[in-house]
Amino acid sequence: MPDTLTASVSHRIRDRWTVHGDPAWTQWSSLQRVEIVNSDNGREVSRLELNYDDTFRAAAGASFQATDHLQ
Repeated sequence: MPDTLTASVSHRIRDRWTVHGDPAWTQWSSLQRVEIVNSDNGREVSRLELNYDDTFRAAAGASFQATDHLQ
């Protein structure tokens, strides 16, 4: 599997409001191909060329505490 770096943050901005952020980077380029090998003779049976690119994604959100009983 590829390396992934994720950082999650939350910050309470008011008594009942909290904001959240979550950026992530995945090194898909480390998976250039998948080789299928016959375990009996060690020969390559098939090869899947992936040629993936690295990706970055970000998520954002907010939470609201409606009452003191919901924590």
